[in-house]
Amino acid sequence: MEPRYVEHMKAVLMLKGIAPRAKLVLLKIAERADHNGGNAWPSYATLATAGCCSRRHVIRIIDNLVEAGYLTCRTPSRGGRSKTNTFAISLDKVRKTVTSDVTVSRKETVTFATGKR
Repeated sequence: MEPRYVEHMKAVLMLKGIAPRAKLVLLKIAERADHNGGNAWPSYATLATAGCCSRRHVIRIIDNLVEAGYLTCRTPSRGGRSKTNTFAISLDKVRKTVTSDVTVSRKETVTFATGKR
């Protein structure tokens, strides 16, 4: 049995209609997420490396993913410069966006263009 985050990552890989860099950032968050898709706290630098872009671009990507409903971001209200963002992937939204010919569940069946399994 594979770890739950692998299931989240597969769902993100099958998403249609989001930019490739946004998908890479979302993949990294999925890798770090718990079994419910939440409680992930990768740094912007880590996400920038995964997304092959700048820290500032990652911030824009995160804002777009939050606005689109794929992600929630919680910033602690305590003072100071270093605040750790906690991300949660909206697994319901991700799974609804996945195309109808692909099923992502615990017993996953994925049909590729080649027809092979």
